[in-house]
Amino acid sequence: MSVDISVEKSCRQSGIKHMHKHLTIKNKLIAICTTVIVGLLTMLWLEIYSTRTIYQLQELRLLSSSIENGMLMLRRHEKDFLARKDMKYLDKFNTTYAAVTDDLDKLENEIDSSEVIEKVNVIHNELSTYADTFLLLVNTQEQIGMDHKSGLYGGLRASVHKVEKQAKALNDDELLVEMLMLRRHEKDFMLRYLPKYIDKFNKRIDTFNQMLDGKDYSADVKEQMKAHMLDYQKKFLDFVNGTTEKGLDSNSGILGNMRNTVHRAEKSLNELHSGLEEIVTASISRLNVITTVVIVVVMATVV
Repeated sequence: MSVDISVEKSCRQSGIKHMHKHLTIKNKLIAICTTVIVGLLTMLWLEIYSTRTIYQLQELRLLSSSIENGMLMLRRHEKDFLARKDMKYLDKFNTTYAAVTDDLDKLENEIDSSEVIEKVNVIHNELSTYADTFLLLVNTQEQIGMDHKSGLYGGLRASVHKVEKQAKALNDDELLVEMLMLRRHEKDFMLRYLPKYIDKFNKRIDTFNQMLDGKDYSADVKEQMKAHMLDYQKKFLDFVNGTTEKGLDSNSGILGNMRNTVHRAEKSLNELHSGLEEIVTASISRLNVITTVVIVVVMATVV
């Protein structure tokens, strides 16, 4: 009887151990499956997060490159206007300027770095100053003359033609020679923009008038000729003043101010590009670290 009870007890204990062992294996399988599922979901989330982050970083790079290219195009439109005196380059400048400022706005909305946002605002202000200065340059060039028939240049030519016409009518070789020297100083200034030709021009005017006083022409002829010469001198000096306001070289006048503004904007743009590259590089490195950690944790849990 006792033997039967002992055998029954032994069997019962063996069954419990077997059931416990079975449950333990089942729990382990469930835990492993759960871990695998969680790991796969985590990897899926990481993949989505990585893709979105890389896309955003690529957008930052594209915007930065677009802004740089836009800046180059602004300089090109500026140079084309100065070379060709064509108003279509003002329209092109304005169109490109609008595109660049739009890219800057997009960049400001995409980035969460206060340092970069501050730099974007600086570039905004510098580009605004550049655009205003370029418009001032265009207006000044219009006053000077977009070609030899318009503006101060056109008035200068019309004035000198009156003097030349009267001198030729008098058939006076001496006066014609003096007129040729005046035209030479005028052209030298237009070619070289050197102040010394202004002095030479004014002295030649005095010489011309002195020579005219020594002629036997009537008082009316002399008075008319001097009136033409005075108008010619005034028109030339008006042209000189307009050109000086524009800039006798790239470092003076409106040209000098615009050049300084552009250089500041280009420097700020380079700093912005470097700052964005640092952000992109750091973000990619951080993303790689997160990916490595997640993979290691998932593998360690499964094993």
